[in-house]
Amino acid sequence: MNKYQISTIISLFILITGIYIYKDANIIMETTRDSPYVEQKHNHTVGYENGKKVFDIQINTVRQNTYQHVLYAKNIRDGIVYNDTGKKVITHLNGAHGRINTNIKSIIVTSNIEAIIEPTTSTRSIFVLANKFRYNHQKKVAHFSESSTLHMDDITIKSSEFTYLNNSEHVQFDSGFRLTTDHSSTTVNAAIIDVNASQIIATNNVTSRYKKRTSPSDSDQIKHLLKAPTMITSKKLSIDFSKNDESIVTYNHNVQVTQLDKTLTSDTLTLDFKHDRYTASSNILMSFKTMNWLLNKQRQIKNEKIKSMLKKPTKIKAAHAKFNPKNNTFRLNKNVELKQNNFKLTCDHLLYDVNNEIITMTGNVIIKKFGIEHLNSNKLVIDIKKETFRSDSNQQLSEIILEL
Repeated sequence: MNKYQISTIISLFILITGIYIYKDANIIMETTRDSPYVEQKHNHTVGYENGKKVFDIQINTVRQNTYQHVLYAKNIRDGIVYNDTGKKVITHLNGAHGRINTNIKSIIVTSNIEAIIEPTTSTRSIFVLANKFRYNHQKKVAHFSESSTLHMDDITIKSSEFTYLNNSEHVQFDSGFRLTTDHSSTTVNAAIIDVNASQIIATNNVTSRYKKRTSPSDSDQIKHLLKAPTMITSKKLSIDFSKNDESIVTYNHNVQVTQLDKTLTSDTLTLDFKHDRYTASSNILMSFKTMNWLLNKQRQIKNEKIKSMLKKPTKIKAAHAKFNPKNNTFRLNKNVELKQNNFKLTCDHLLYDVNNEIITMTGNVIIKKFGIEHLNSNKLVIDIKKETFRSDSNQQLSEIILEL
């Protein structure tokens, strides 16, 4: 027998062996497919522990194999998960496929998941979309993953995954999220939602982008600020969305706000969209490349020295700042300092009435030029419309006018 004949026999042997292996594999698959099972239509499955409901699920089709405690479900509808006191904490659970273990009280749902997380002591529900849901009753933990989305009024949160803690009623985002509203987008590295308090607490690398359309009722200053996006960064963020459709957003620790040629840094910044008030506090520093935007659009300044002043870079320090869009006022309190080149103004309080174009400074008003004091007064009023200065001091204001 030559090498060619030996090679031919080996090839035939390999071919025959392959055919038998393929047939054997098919036989195993067929045997698995033909294993005994029970199938039910329009099933209602309820799990109990110590006489109390754990879950309550409507299922279109249920298949039960040899292990009777495991149910394979299709088209899960209106599922409910209960807490230890018998209150519903997850409702309207829907999904395409599921696996329910009635023994250990666990639920797995995949594809096209919808659910509502219900707070037990408040009315602010959270609507959830995801592609995978896993609930472990022993640990009292529900896990949503694979492109999960949460909706709370006008707030939308997208995350790769999140965990709902049944006992504490907290939603935990260990991988962070992106939060969007009609006029903002925020990303964070980690966050927790207190469902009952309707509060979000986020930490690490908080970055927000605000862009809102102007309205005819907005002042010239607001319209100017809304022309470009505003970026805010901080280490911590909290959002209170409990009372109505508008939230109260608070940034803490290393807060930095930037917009075009304007910046603000502080320890705390609160955007109260509910009451339309905006405040910053502690270690405030504002920098402006120009001050012209603070004037009304139609305002024409005749005084050349004032025109020059408005074009200069300006830095402002204070302990507390507040802007009220309703009456269009800007207020600074405690250790107020305004600096331009060699000109420095300090006072206890500063109020800018934008509509009437009047700046009022009170409490230890001191003005220095090249380090030399030119004014020491308890009050100084600058009327931009009239281009006048009033003070309760007997000192002349000529030097001040040259700088202001």
